[in-house]
Amino acid sequence: MQQGGSGMCLGLLGEEGNKKLSKRDPQAHALAYRDQGFLPEGLLNYVALLGWAIAADRDVFTLEEMVEAFDIADVNANPARFDLKKAEAINTAHLRMLPVEEITHRALPFLKAAGVVGDPVRDADAQLLELAMPLVAERVNKLAEVADMLGFLFVDEAEFTRDEADVAKLLDETGRGVPDALLEFWQANAGGRYRHKKETYLAPLDPNFGGCGRTLTDADGSYRLRTIKPGAYPWPNTGNDWRPAHIHFSVFGHAFAQRLITQMYFEGDPMIWKCPIVETIPSHDAIEQLIALLDMDNAVPMDARAYKFDIVLRGRRSTLFENRKEGN
Repeated sequence: MQQGGSGMCLGLLGEEGNKKLSKRDPQAHALAYRDQGFLPEGLLNYVALLGWAIAADRDVFTLEEMVEAFDIADVNANPARFDLKKAEAINTAHLRMLPVEEITHRALPFLKAAGVVGDPVRDADAQLLELAMPLVAERVNKLAEVADMLGFLFVDEAEFTRDEADVAKLLDETGRGVPDALLEFWQANAGGRYRHKKETYLAPLDPNFGGCGRTLTDADGSYRLRTIKPGAYPWPNTGNDWRPAHIHFSVFGHAFAQRLITQMYFEGDPMIWKCPIVETIPSHDAIEQLIALLDMDNAVPMDARAYKFDIVLRGRRSTLFENRKEGN
């Protein structure tokens, strides 16, 4: 760089393995980072660090702070390496500095481009986005990620497809089956008693029935379990309250700590609508989704009846999960 008879050599910019960063390399194009959801101020902050530092112990700074502190004499002429992970970390730091409303505003173009919301945004979608964004604002690292994190909330009913004649399935927000997922079940026996050391109900235990099991979903998300129908049982709430027949379900993610819990009831059981625990669920539709439908097409003649209970993980038709109320 030449100015007024003085000169300065700037170092080369490299990539992984100390290879010179070519202008044809995707990493060399600023617009590619914009499309990924980098903030302008986050990318500018990182690029400045490639040849300059505001302080030895500080990496994150605003444009105003950089303008005030910058001195050309402090620019480092040594070669620098473009570290994408550090660039993302700097960008994340700048995202955390923004209020939720500003993140929402900046994420809107990415949500529109992904087809998550329309243009213009419907009032109902704007209200839903206002409620949902605080749940992901502390987890998003680039603006483009917001579409993946929140897209399931904006799936229209018409886009959710489910074959009512099919077997029970674990489904995503669009009605597609989720394969190879671990499901766990536990229940009371036919007399309404759990096999648990703290169980005090007077019904007898069945020595041949453990009351629990696990299975994996098939390639299309379907699952099956063969068990006995649990019995109803009383519980000391107001003196004469009974829990309807039900089976507990756990859906596991990639680890046992990633677990969603729900309950399945049986179609036609009048006790469902008399249960004080069920009455705490504010939505009638949410209760209906917890009721397994009698499925005689999959029953075994002269042996067993069948019930169909679909579990929907996300979206507006999500099954109610006891340990994830904010997602329902």
